[in-house]
Amino acid sequence: MSNIYANKIHEIKTIKEPFDHFVIDNFIDIDLFKNIYDSIDNIDTLNVFTKSKGRFGLNFNDWSKHKYLNQIKKDIFNDEIRATLINKFSNQIKKKQPKSLDSNWNATLTYDNSAYKIQKHRDNNIKQVTFIFYIKGGVSGTILHKNFFNIINKEKDKRIEFKENRLLCFSSFINTWHSVEKPKTPQNRFTIQAYLEFSEEPYLKWTSNGYPNLFNKIKNKLIPRSKDKI
Repeated sequence: MSNIYANKIHEIKTIKEPFDHFVIDNFIDIDLFKNIYDSIDNIDTLNVFTKSKGRFGLNFNDWSKHKYLNQIKKDIFNDEIRATLINKFSNQIKKKQPKSLDSNWNATLTYDNSAYKIQKHRDNNIKQVTFIFYIKGGVSGTILHKNFFNIINKEKDKRIEFKENRLLCFSSFINTWHSVEKPKTPQNRFTIQAYLEFSEEPYLKWTSNGYPNLFNKIKNKLIPRSKDKI
């Protein structure tokens, strides 16, 4: 089955603005998607996933007990899809000055309630490729930003709307700013947030929010992870 998904990724056109990315609708086989869609509400082992209020997750190391998540892990988070994505974003990946192309999958089933939002940020330099799969219940999608300060070029930002069975992928770099708005109406948003992560940190380094490392260390100590479900 993975070769079907690899072909979809290979054939899709990369969009250049505001930075290299692609979107594939109806990505997963309809029968498998329906089974995932119908079963994830019954998963009650979601843990606090980030410091952002309202997000909870189940890492794919714990997917073995869930039949259809385990099927996705087998069909998608494998070496064939990994190689296809690396080839797809080869130019962007080279910019990071990697020590090698060796990388591993890290994926989490995420649940975002109506309190969740995340400010403009970029994924850190250890992330080789970012893979966001929308499943169900979402109001907020993902905004791709042209610049960190977008007073002049705000109209060049791109809004990826939440749509069931939609895949968004890009390779992080110093200019891949993106965010998720707090929804204007209630949501119970399920996605899979996955990354190919370098085995070795690339030579080129940056922080996710653009602030100096010292500031980030202080912020992380002052702002604990929220444990409140809403």
